[in-house]
Amino acid sequence: MNDVPAPPEGKVYQMWLIPKDGSAPVSQGLMDEDALSKPAVVQGISSASALGITVEPVGGSQSPTLPTVAAAPLGA
Repeated sequence: MNDVPAPPEGKVYQMWLIPKDGSAPVSQGLMDEDALSKPAVVQGISSASALGITVEPVGGSQSPTLPTVAAAPLGA
């Protein structure tokens, strides 16, 4: 997350794993300005087809607000 700008005021980035089985995205946590300077730890990556990042209200959301601001497919 080097060189990623801080989220807008009153917002945070939220990281999501998108499961291979098509079930609902699973939150991997919130990333505020302080968290962006540290490595992210992602759990359960083997069951996911992609990783997505959205901009959410402080405190996060139960499900991702679209569109995603970043997405990365994960290898098989």
